[in-house]
Amino acid sequence: MQPDLSILSLQQKDIMRLLAKGLTDAAIATRLSLSVAVVLAHKQQMVDKLGLTDMAELTRISANVYL
Repeated sequence: MQPDLSILSLQQKDIMRLLAKGLTDAAIATRLSLSVAVVLAHKQQMVDKLGLTDMAELTRISANVYL
């Protein structure tokens, strides 16, 4: 079952899209003009909002949705 991504902000969805492409946190931060700390905070917020177990699960879901 796919989590409800409608609860995520547009920026969080952008981060997921870039995660799916295999970009590092630093590359995502550069691409979106954010700090790495902000990217990491958004990733943790997404894990919490979506009820996931860890960042690896977030990466898997990102790949399933955006690839």
